[in-house]
Amino acid sequence: PNRLVSALKMIMRTGTFTKANIVEELATDIFQNCFSPNFDAAALQASRMMKGTIYSRYYGLEDIYGRMEEAYAKSQEEIEYIRSGKAEADRKEAERLRIGKEAEAEAKGMGYFQKALNWAKSTGSKYSQKFYFNSRQATLDRLILFGLATEKMADWQRVHSGGIYNTVQNGQVIEAAMVITTHNLAQLVDACGGMKDFDFRKAAVSTWTSIISLLESPPTNQLHGVRDIAYMWRQLLFYLSQLEGQEQQLEVAEFMKAEVDRLAKNEAV
Repeated sequence: PNRLVSALKMIMRTGTFTKANIVEELATDIFQNCFSPNFDAAALQASRMMKGTIYSRYYGLEDIYGRMEEAYAKSQEEIEYIRSGKAEADRKEAERLRIGKEAEAEAKGMGYFQKALNWAKSTGSKYSQKFYFNSRQATLDRLILFGLATEKMADWQRVHSGGIYNTVQNGQVIEAAMVITTHNLAQLVDACGGMKDFDFRKAAVSTWTSIISLLESPPTNQLHGVRDIAYMWRQLLFYLSQLEGQEQQLEVAEFMKAEVDRLAKNEAV
């Protein structure tokens, strides 16, 4: 909930924590097909923590995380290009060439003038790409995460609407983005120095117990129950990813299997 997110942000500002890119919960009915730079920064932070883990492999994020890191590296090159002053020098050179070509075209006639304008346009577009990134913040283009989340949503749901999304599809894109960013889990752990003293095994066991309890006593609104289980499952995979070594992961997996067997036995009775 955004109230909790706001409280966490306040704690982060007043405490001795490293910077955490905490993201808000988004409303599907007003979603405008893009995310703020904070979401991209959160996704990048998650990629550095989760790449190669159970979480990343389960959700099929290895390629997406790799591409996000490549996009970030490229954006840093672009930002440095702007900060160094080379971008401004190139812009002035492109403008000088454009003015010269237009003057030359006017002297030779309108037919050549149109060709010169086309050349100037292509030259201008070549340099205009250098100014797309905001020089005031070293972060990803805000459309990168939207593109990857949309791609992931389409991969999961096999839907595509030519770029026009209804409320349901907005929710799917937002959910894909939450999976990619881990919805603040990786950010909080990273901000707290890895939380070495936190018992992730206990957290995983507790989460699985809650899932089993919800399956045994489902809520009246089944859609809410499915949503809650999906959220808890995502948290469970995150906790498993934080365990050191396969031995601890297998230990939790054995507990999970035992609980499933118990539930199946009770249902059979």
